[in-house]
Amino acid sequence: MTEEELASFSLDKSVVAVTVGINFTFNYRKLCIASLYINENKADFIGTNPDRNTGNGIRYIPGGGTIIKAIETATGVKAKIMGKPSTYMFDIIRKQHSL
Repeated sequence: MTEEELASFSLDKSVVAVTVGINFTFNYRKLCIASLYINENKADFIGTNPDRNTGNGIRYIPGGGTIIKAIETATGVKAKIMGKPSTYMFDIIRKQHSL
């Protein structure tokens, strides 16, 4: 995404959250768009998990946490981790189940 594309990018005002995890097609354009929604729409920034890497035990590739960190660096906003190792989603389910 060039600066000109960024300047003319039209935001969808109904977007209220950016959810980030492992993404094998992550690129600079996606980083720019996520940053716009988080900074300009004040969208919630949700991370699925902060894993630094993933793999088969022999070779490792960058995990979802590396993408989360890239967006945190670009926006200055820390992601709310909703997946492992956070118990946030389990706590919500337990609370709803006990009502």
